[in-house]
Amino acid sequence: MKCAECGIPKGIGRANLWKPYGVIVGKHSSDIRAMLCDVSELDYLYSRLSQHIGYDVTRLVTEAKRKDHLYFTRNFLRHLEEKGMKPDPESFLRTLASFYPIVGLGKINIKNVQEGLSVDLEAEDIYNLPMCQGQIAGALEAVFNKTAIVSWTGDAHQGKVKVEAVGEEHEMGERMEQEIEITAPLVEIGNREYQLCSGCGAPLELSRDFEWDVDKALIKERRSLKRFIFDNAKGIVAVMRVLSDELGEEVELTMEGILRDYSRGYYQSLTGSTSTEEELARFPLWGLGLVQLLEKNNGNYRFQVINPVYPALVAGRLWGMLETLESKEFQLEMKKEEEGIIGLTFSR
Repeated sequence: MKCAECGIPKGIGRANLWKPYGVIVGKHSSDIRAMLCDVSELDYLYSRLSQHIGYDVTRLVTEAKRKDHLYFTRNFLRHLEEKGMKPDPESFLRTLASFYPIVGLGKINIKNVQEGLSVDLEAEDIYNLPMCQGQIAGALEAVFNKTAIVSWTGDAHQGKVKVEAVGEEHEMGERMEQEIEITAPLVEIGNREYQLCSGCGAPLELSRDFEWDVDKALIKERRSLKRFIFDNAKGIVAVMRVLSDELGEEVELTMEGILRDYSRGYYQSLTGSTSTEEELARFPLWGLGLVQLLEKNNGNYRFQVINPVYPALVAGRLWGMLETLESKEFQLEMKKEEEGIIGLTFSR
C-alpha cells in the first residue's frame, strides 16, 4: 500500500496532481480540489467561531461535509461506471471505507448493510466528529440516492454508528448543495516546482514533512506532531462561504483573527527551525494556494496569493506566520480580491 520509494500511500500520488499554481486536484476529477488540513486548526476555528457569533456551527459543518462527500462519491461512482465497473452497494461502501485511513480520516468498520435502508458501522480514531458524520452520511446518500441521517453512540473519536436513508432533504442541505456545486475557476499562473517520487508521483517534500501511519489512520506532521488530514476542500470552504453570506463581512474578519491567533501559536513552536521563505513554499504543497512575496519595504510586506483555497483562511495563517517568524506585530492594511487571486499588504 505504501510506496517503496517515499513511504507515502501509493494512492495519494497516483490519484492527485500538484499543479505549479498552488492547487492539488484529482487526476480524474479536476474540479475536486484537495488540501492537507491541520485538524487542530479546524477544531480551533469552529470552536472559537461558535463562541464569537453565539451559534454552534457544527450543524453547518456536518451538512457541508455531507454534501461535499456526496459530490465526491458520485464522481467516484461515475468514474467507475465509465470504466465499465459498477460494484454492488455493499462492496462499494466497503471499498470507500478502506480509503478513510489512507487520508487520515479514521477507521470505518462496516457491520451490516440493508440495501436502500441503512448501514451499521463502527468508527475509530476519527479526526473530527461533525465532519466525519457528514462524510458517512454523504457516502450512503450517493449509493442509495436518498438523504441520510446519522445516529452516533460514543465519544468524540470513536463510536457505533447507524446511518439511515430517509429520502427527505431540508433547507440547509439544499443551501449547502448549491455551495458545493460552485467550482471556482483556477488561475493557471505560477511556477512552483516539485521533485516527484519516481514510484508514485507524489512530491518528495510530503514524505519529509509527514509521517503516514495507515494502520492508525494518522497523518502526523513530523516537526509539530500535529494531526493532519488529506481531504476535499469544498466542504470546509462551503461552511465559510455560507457564514459570510449570512453574517456579512464581519464574520470574514473574525475568521481571519481566529486563524491569525492559531497561526501564531503554531509557528511559535517552530521558531528557530524554519524561515518565512520555507513556510511560504509549504502553502502550495498543502494545496492552500501559491503565495508570492511581491515587495518587502520599510517593514511592510506585500503578497499575492494565486488560487487561495479560501481568502480568510490563507490570510489568517499568513498573518500569524509573518508576525511570529519576523518577531513583529503587523496590521492587515489591505486585502484586494480578484477572481482567483488575492493581494495582501501587511504593515507595522
